[in-house]
Amino acid sequence: MKTLLIIGLAILLITISVFAEAQSGAGFLKYPSSARHWALGGAGVASGHDASAMVLNPATLNEINFQHFGISGTGLGVMDASIIDVFGGYHLPTAGTIGLNVHMFTVKPFDVIMLDGTTESYGQNDMSISIGYAHHIMKGLEIGIAPKMISRKVADVSGSGFGADLGATYTTGQARAGLAVQNVGSSVTLGESTDKLPMIIAVGGNYEGVLGPLSKVNAMIDVGTESANGAFIKPGFEYVYNEMFMARIGYNTLNKSLTFGAGFDLKYVGFDIGAMSHRDLGQLYQFTVYSTLGK
Repeated sequence: MKTLLIIGLAILLITISVFAEAQSGAGFLKYPSSARHWALGGAGVASGHDASAMVLNPATLNEINFQHFGISGTGLGVMDASIIDVFGGYHLPTAGTIGLNVHMFTVKPFDVIMLDGTTESYGQNDMSISIGYAHHIMKGLEIGIAPKMISRKVADVSGSGFGADLGATYTTGQARAGLAVQNVGSSVTLGESTDKLPMIIAVGGNYEGVLGPLSKVNAMIDVGTESANGAFIKPGFEYVYNEMFMARIGYNTLNKSLTFGAGFDLKYVGFDIGAMSHRDLGQLYQFTVYSTLGK
């Protein structure tokens, strides 16, 4: 019985330490929604590319002039946890672009033997639903907003909250600058406890350089601060060949993670993979499948 008790406590402590960031103040909101941005170190305040970037900067929705839908999945590998994202964007030719993002973080239930010998089951289900809108203001300037509803459940304790993401981008020539404020709003509850949302303020830049008739590069960087973890720098680099194959690399100073990945775009359907060497969770992978209509 002592052995089982020690094992149970060890599992509980490991789980608390590994997922503290995700559980505290809806920290799961800080994870990117697509493998592209995962591979670029989380950078994307000034580089939208598709509807998944809405969670980084809703103004980037107006970069797409077509309909874009996709789903992403990440297995965290510890305690059978996963992140699933479903996203979409629809361009209205004269009225801007609307977007939807459903972001889910799940830890499957597991049993822990308590000090009194009883067994408790612990699991986690967090979700946010965002509806975004971006609009063209003047030459080169786009603004966007994405209100979100947040729900949380850890074991049998539930909570909720509301927030919003705000952003703007300005494009001149081959360069684009972006400004975003993420997770502005009320606190998020969990039972009787209340935590502030993990607010993020970031500025970003993206430069698209043409290397030849079939190849180009996107060099980008995000700089900002998180309310919980302080300042960060997220540089990213993307090589594009014939608008079909993409190779990506990035770095995230918050978790000291080197990131990399690749993508394949077959005009109407595409596939991305992103990998991250996380300091706490080890090697992580995210996969995205998307469909583009009217491109």
